[in-house]
Amino acid sequence: MATLAESFLNDLQELDDGEDDQQQIGGAAGGSGAAAAAAAANPEDDEHEPIPDAVEEYFRDKSGINAPSVVSSLAQQPRFIRLLEQARELTPQAAVASGEELALIEECNQLVIDIDTDILAVYRFIRDIYSIKFPELESIVQAPLEYIAVVQRIQNQTDLTQVDLSDLLPSPMIMALTVAASLSISSGSGGNSSNAGRRLPEEDLDKAMAAAKEALLLAEKRKEVLQYLESRMMLVAPNVSAILGAALTARLLTKVGGLENLAKMPAQNIMLVGSQKRSSLSLSTKGDASNAFSSLLCSCDLIMLTPPPYRKRAMRLLSGRVGLAARVDVYGNKPAAAAAAAEAAAAAAAADADATGEDAELEEGIQIKDNNNPGEVGKQLREGIVQALMKAQEPPPAPIKKALPIPEERSKAKRGGKRHRRQKEQQEMTEIQKQLNRMKFGEQEDTVGLKGK
Repeated sequence: MATLAESFLNDLQELDDGEDDQQQIGGAAGGSGAAAAAAAANPEDDEHEPIPDAVEEYFRDKSGINAPSVVSSLAQQPRFIRLLEQARELTPQAAVASGEELALIEECNQLVIDIDTDILAVYRFIRDIYSIKFPELESIVQAPLEYIAVVQRIQNQTDLTQVDLSDLLPSPMIMALTVAASLSISSGSGGNSSNAGRRLPEEDLDKAMAAAKEALLLAEKRKEVLQYLESRMMLVAPNVSAILGAALTARLLTKVGGLENLAKMPAQNIMLVGSQKRSSLSLSTKGDASNAFSSLLCSCDLIMLTPPPYRKRAMRLLSGRVGLAARVDVYGNKPAAAAAAAEAAAAAAAADADATGEDAELEEGIQIKDNNNPGEVGKQLREGIVQALMKAQEPPPAPIKKALPIPEERSKAKRGGKRHRRQKEQQEMTEIQKQLNRMKFGEQEDTVGLKGK
């Protein structure tokens, strides 16, 4: 009786004989199939290939890193994956002032800039596709991420009243979208094919949805990197963080490209960092032209808590103080380098056509008491901004009502005498002049008329 091992060997030999018979029957037409069968019958040729980890592949596919890219390939780059993993690992840990940590912060700053660039490229790709269906959407929803989220929500829907956009857009903007879509559909009935009632081809819609998924995935990864940067801002820029807060400081540094670039910028340029033209639909009905453009500094609590009439002054004060705090963070106790940066900022402000010379006014009278503690200068500058705004909001002093002087009881000496009487007599009418001015009773007065009588 054959053992179990011998029975297994016999079965394998039978399988090999069957495959040889199939190869002979296939002939020349089945040459490629025979080669494939031979490769499958010899698994020893693949013994050097690494076996993928199924669990790791599942989580990587779930995070979207291995998903095929439509526009942006940044999420598949090894540098992106490495920095993202380091940021996730170090975010809950305490900040350490080391060279590796500072180098990682610089790389994360650049990574956020790259992510913003790729998101803008994906937005343009989706806009070019979706403008065929809804061209008015671009003028109503101007923020790239909001536009992408709305496109992902609408897809090929023709009736926007059936789409819930309340969690993405404010009510006035939703109303404008609904009206624009209804007008486009009504005008499309007359033969216009480029309107919101037109359905995109499935191929174009799939491309737009895949690109939208990429953009939203990049936005999520950007938030993770920004969380790491926020946790390290007190290490990189303590004084700027003391004025603006860690979250806003991280966004500001990623926009300008680093702390050194911020230190070299004049105040009126810092004021406009991250400015975007707002849609008039998202504003109030007051028609305030100063709110047409919004920058990063507009989201600071000092600006938000200031009454609207004083926000322009608060913005000028804040931008100037942020520039000073950035120079202190970069150069510290190096007065020569700080002076050189201040001169560079002043030269840039003088070259700018919109420069108003306010930087020098803001820097006058600033006295830094202590520069040893991290963030102490920023706290002093923030207190100065608050005091200046409080003083500007004080009501003007009431007008002082002055009492009339007490009248004197004694009689005043008046000028008189012979000299005064003689002057009056010289100016008086004589008796002859008085007689000439008299008119006789009952006689007609002689007058000179047109004829000379």
